[in-house]
Amino acid sequence: MKDGMKLLCLLLKSSEKAANIARVCRQNDSLFRLLIQEKNDDEKNPSNTLDKTVIVKVCSTSEETTKLLSQVLDDDVKTAGVLAMEIHRDIELSEINPAVDYNYLENYDVDLDITDLGIWIDPIDSTADYINANTIIDEATDLHLSGLKWQGNCYWGLYSGGKSQSSLTSSLNQNNIVVLSRYEDPIIKSKLSNCGFRLIEVTGAGYKILTVATGQADAYVLSKSSTYKWDTCGPHAIIRSLGGNIIDFKKFSTNHDEDPSEFAIKYNDGDEAKHSNAGGLIVYRNSETLQLLQKSLVLSTKL
Repeated sequence: MKDGMKLLCLLLKSSEKAANIARVCRQNDSLFRLLIQEKNDDEKNPSNTLDKTVIVKVCSTSEETTKLLSQVLDDDVKTAGVLAMEIHRDIELSEINPAVDYNYLENYDVDLDITDLGIWIDPIDSTADYINANTIIDEATDLHLSGLKWQGNCYWGLYSGGKSQSSLTSSLNQNNIVVLSRYEDPIIKSKLSNCGFRLIEVTGAGYKILTVATGQADAYVLSKSSTYKWDTCGPHAIIRSLGGNIIDFKKFSTNHDEDPSEFAIKYNDGDEAKHSNAGGLIVYRNSETLQLLQKSLVLSTKL
């Protein structure tokens, strides 16, 4: 197995471990309350804190990690132990949902230069919904308008040097659904509606992109600078592996004569001030959808 697929296997296991930790935190009432509690004025006062710095790390054993975590969890050894046990548990590809077949991955020769690699991590997509857990689902489309689904599915995509692999299929019918933020500009909404798109407001930037990848929506449109590189990087790889792309909304809506691929979101510009996707986003899977969006988003679009 080449380095590209080895890295994919490692990332799949790491993401599943992170998801399991998030589930443990959300489902363990003691741990969840400790993590989201707001400090009162006395607790916020530096004079009331211990003159001690605790560096949290994964230790050699679960017992050692439990002891360390208990220092930052109000000496709650039981809760620290629950978290440490999940941290130290080995993850198998077969337990990821849908199950990932190692032999299946081994047959592909997609390679990557792992000596020149940047990694963007978004620990939890739509943190407010993770906390509130008030799930609302659109029955007609099965789209999650808010809240989280506790039986998680894992999707992956790899795109490098013109080669791509994905856990999803690239051939899906169009449904004219565009997902949006609930705070999207009414002018943009009106333009999309007038072009025949059905608009559905859902939460979570990563989730919106995933709905395009899975075919539940044809596109995700965002005119605001409210997402960051860590929101888009992972699902962007999936979209690229399926033949789609994530492009800059502002550049696309004001430069119709240029190749849309020139407006793709980039992650290696080296400028830390550009972590925000300042020009907004358009996420799509096929050129037909992009052409329809181009007709609806005229040059006079105001941001």
